[in-house]
Amino acid sequence: MSPSKSPHNEDNECNNKKAANQRLQQTPQLDKTARWRDLIRSAREHYSGLLTYSVSCITEERCGPQLIKFWDDLDVIGWEWYVPIASGEHESIAAMKANAERIIANNIQPLYDRYHKPVVLTEIGWEAYPGACAHTYGVGPSEGGDRIEQASCYEAVFQAIENADFIQGMNVFTWTASMPGDEFPWIWTDTANEVRFSITEDMIEKWFKYFEVP
Repeated sequence: MSPSKSPHNEDNECNNKKAANQRLQQTPQLDKTARWRDLIRSAREHYSGLLTYSVSCITEERCGPQLIKFWDDLDVIGWEWYVPIASGEHESIAAMKANAERIIANNIQPLYDRYHKPVVLTEIGWEAYPGACAHTYGVGPSEGGDRIEQASCYEAVFQAIENADFIQGMNVFTWTASMPGDEFPWIWTDTANEVRFSITEDMIEKWFKYFEVP
């Protein structure tokens, strides 16, 4: 089942909104909502397809999508998942899944409940080093190559979103297109968030085939 709303979730949502409103009151020049609404209106005059906007969630307390006020003018909520789902190295997939489900319940579902717009994970990615699941992007070492850790991060999130029907897509960062004969020999020694030619790619393909609409 999709995560349900609880009083605890509502308290978190309320606190996030209060903090966001306080920041905007202190720095009103940062609130560009009216300009974005004008831009969206102009885009629709020339484009008939779906429109979205993409913003990162770095931590459960510093979650960019919660600060956006113009989701109601768009067709899809673009949610970039860079939130840690672990507290240390090589945590179990079951524990990370539970953390991901909490993040979905507290930070993603409230947006869907409020705006009734589907959510797409417009970016999601982890680097490949021990403990990567416990950190956001860009803070790891340059050497490592722990693709088991990386694959576990993705596996936990895929399991967490399996029954969250309001999450309707995912864009892996980074999954590089390759030409015939290309090889990435560094994939097992580098910490880059690339998944090509790795066990992470195999796992992602498994889930994409599972979710594929007949």
